[in-house]
Amino acid sequence: MRILLTGGTGYLGGRLALRLLKSGHRVRLLVRDPVRARRTLDSEFEFQRGDMSDPATFPAALSDIDAVVHTAAAVKNWLPKAEVFEQVNVAGSFALCEAALEARVAVFLYTSSFFALGPSPDGKPVNESAFSAPPPPRFYNAYQSTKYRAARVLQGFVPKGLPLVTLFPSVVFGPGAETDGNHVTKIFRWLQAGRFPGL
Repeated sequence: MRILLTGGTGYLGGRLALRLLKSGHRVRLLVRDPVRARRTLDSEFEFQRGDMSDPATFPAALSDIDAVVHTAAAVKNWLPKAEVFEQVNVAGSFALCEAALEARVAVFLYTSSFFALGPSPDGKPVNESAFSAPPPPRFYNAYQSTKYRAARVLQGFVPKGLPLVTLFPSVVFGPGAETDGNHVTKIFRWLQAGRFPGL
């Protein structure tokens, strides 16, 4: 299968990219800087210049593609330009869905977040059925609010014919780079070294 993967230079996307490649798929990565990506990633990947805040780059990236695995997101607690969360997590994902619908992809796998399900009422566990619950009284940050809204906006593509599958992962962590996408590992290191900055 020919797969376009967004977020392939990120923590989760990077591992998915390698797994897809190992499974025999042709994997095209949407990256801001193909030259830099070629220096650090497996040469078997196909690299396509693009950016989630630049929808004009999507049609070329989707050319001859069977499936999209969309893991790209602005994953931070805070950014100096808060509008980046909106541009990437909501507007960028919406535009990618539009382009994928036009390209008639067979599968569109979207990585949302457990934040998109909203808070659990009365401390009880929730699952995907909570997706239709009303929004929480407040969001803790722009990441949480944009992932919540993006998941609902993208659902609107299903009746239009986009074969959208949405995943709601919890916190992802493990060995590797201690990035914002792998921040729990960073916290474990701080605790281990007695350098946790605050509670």
